[in-house]
Amino acid sequence: MATIPDVPALASTKGDERWQQWVARGVAHDADVRHRTKVIAMLIVSTGALVLALLLGLN
Repeated sequence: MATIPDVPALASTKGDERWQQWVARGVAHDADVRHRTKVIAMLIVSTGALVLALLLGLN
C-alpha cells in the first residue's frame, strides 16, 4: 500500500492566509444564507397555515 508523503502546511505565506480568511468568510456567509432561507420558509408555511385555519374557521 502506498503512503502519502507529508506536505507542509500552506498557511505560511501571506497570500495563503488571505485565501484561508476568504474561504472562512464564504463558509460563514453560506451558513447565514441557509439559516435565513430556513427562517423565511418557516414564515411562509406558518402564514399559509394561519390563512388556511382562518378560512376553514370562517366557513
